[in-house]
Amino acid sequence: MEVKDASLMSEATYIMGNKGQSRQEKYNNINELVKDTGYEVVPKYSNKNLLTFQDQEGAVHVAHQGTNVKSTTGFKDIVSDVGIALGLADHLPHVRKRKRQTERVVRELKPEKFTISGHSLGGYTVNQTLADSKKVRKALDKAHTFNAGANPILNDSLKVNDKIKNELSDKVVHHRVQGDLVSAGLKRFTPFGKLQTYKIKDEHKNEREGQRILNKLLSFNPLLSNITNLGKKAIDSHHIDHFHKNKLNKIEKKGAESNEEEKEASN
Repeated sequence: MEVKDASLMSEATYIMGNKGQSRQEKYNNINELVKDTGYEVVPKYSNKNLLTFQDQEGAVHVAHQGTNVKSTTGFKDIVSDVGIALGLADHLPHVRKRKRQTERVVRELKPEKFTISGHSLGGYTVNQTLADSKKVRKALDKAHTFNAGANPILNDSLKVNDKIKNELSDKVVHHRVQGDLVSAGLKRFTPFGKLQTYKIKDEHKNEREGQRILNKLLSFNPLLSNITNLGKKAIDSHHIDHFHKNKLNKIEKKGAESNEEEKEASN
């Protein structure tokens, strides 16, 4: 599973939260977005928590949805985000449901090749599922998380034994953009797998949607102007489309964490 394909399918999950569209219209839009991956959505195993995709050879990919405040699950997503911040997310029904639904996909479709991905909250619930579910780990070929929600201290629910760490070592990659606040906890604590850090290419800085969001916030509260630079970086760094629109450069693993901490501290 290519990183670009996994990020496209993670982005597709947000389409399920669109209002004013029928389920079939949403599925059509999802298939259009991921058409170059060779996968299509499987409606029976898809909902506002996750999407299930399958290709012609029977390979299956599950993508967990991130926080979508515009969706009908938006309140639950926010509650889950707060739960992550407090280290309590594994006790929330919204999080446990995703694990059960992923297990159902594995149990009923019995894929010979199984991959999984998630962005933001979706990245966290992917990690929670892998930490808790032996069934999913056994079926897993590759997992990609993108700017996954992470708490650097209150993370007991994601701690696994050495056997599981070894099992997932080469199967899980956590992709994180430098400056993203949601996934900042991964710098201090990566539960399993490998952490790959990126920086946004200079030529794309003027395209940032974060500027529009911050301008709106500043119009209501000028006192926020002293954190404008951090805000622009944090908001823009979190977008999922960076991972499939060639907006990123990899930061080499050697010294990546120390370089990132230095650069983020200066913003």
